[in-house]
Amino acid sequence: MKPLEFSHIFVIESLRPEDELTGTRLFNRAIYPGMANKNLEANCDHITVVSKQDFFNAISSIRTKVISENISPIIHLEMHGSKTGLQLTSYERITWEELQPILIELNVLCKNNLFLTMATCFGGYIYNAISPKLQAPFWGFVGPFDKVDEDEVLADFTNFYFEFLNTLDLNVAETALHRQNAPNASKFRFQNTEFAFRKVYNNYEQNHLTPERIEERLMQVEEEFRKTREYQDWSSKKIKDFARSIIVDQNDAIKERLMTRFFMLDIYPELRE
Repeated sequence: MKPLEFSHIFVIESLRPEDELTGTRLFNRAIYPGMANKNLEANCDHITVVSKQDFFNAISSIRTKVISENISPIIHLEMHGSKTGLQLTSYERITWEELQPILIELNVLCKNNLFLTMATCFGGYIYNAISPKLQAPFWGFVGPFDKVDEDEVLADFTNFYFEFLNTLDLNVAETALHRQNAPNASKFRFQNTEFAFRKVYNNYEQNHLTPERIEERLMQVEEEFRKTREYQDWSSKKIKDFARSIIVDQNDAIKERLMTRFFMLDIYPELRE
């Protein structure tokens, strides 16, 4: 996995009137001072959004910076969420499916250097924006797979950004993220898209390349071939051998093609290094 490179941090906050402004406090307490210590205070920004359109405008603004200034962004999302997506101050919702093409475009533009930190309930479910058939929507993310309260969000991400901006070491920062909850299990998880791709593809192989499943698929292929005149004179063995050569024998080549596209190696060959 290529190491994460970043140059800017953006906090996008969209909470309710009665909520504590945890994104603002995180920015003022940890992110801005941490960037200022590296003389990068001009490279961080706090953005308050109310509506869905505001949110997309904020992402569009970051996209413009990626193109014009060649930046590598970390985006911290501070808002309510569910297993299906985000909820804004306006109570409008943005699904992971809606985010997928926007994040993919942004991640392609910054050469797979987009990193997300999700201070949202169930924010970890943003992995649903990942498809091994498409390009990666981000380099990686930190987020919870459960409900989290304001105190957890503020304490955990304050620890995370203090350590990350001090050491620039994600492993050390992840340990700090969990420190506040010790000895209890932390609700936050760090995942990168290499892990996610391999997990999804291994799941495919385990579920679809078993002898039983392969035979079932070969029979389905033969049934479809029999509906076409072009293959009427093909024997059952010939059809199944042909299908097997694609489903099984070319699996490694198919996986390599998917990985090349997913990790943008076709666009940025230098990322292979």
